[in-house]
Amino acid sequence: MKASIFTSTTSAFGDANRADMDQPVGWSTEDILPVPKNIYGVTKVAAENLYQQFHRNQKLRCLIFRASRFFHEKMTIEKN
Repeated sequence: MKASIFTSTTSAFGDANRADMDQPVGWSTEDILPVPKNIYGVTKVAAENLYQQFHRNQKLRCLIFRASRFFHEKMTIEKN
């Protein structure tokens, strides 16, 4: 394998990603250290660490992509 992309999640940030009181959302940057708050975030951070280890030890070129939620532009909610 010459290179790899790992799709992680912004859930890895967990409790570290909080919006300021005057802001509607918090922005995620690479400066935020992950503080996962559930098993999903913990396992994603563990996998990210493994990818970083492979990069250091095996020189594997890799990209870790922390994806957020994806919604269609005109999402509708059905009511029963």
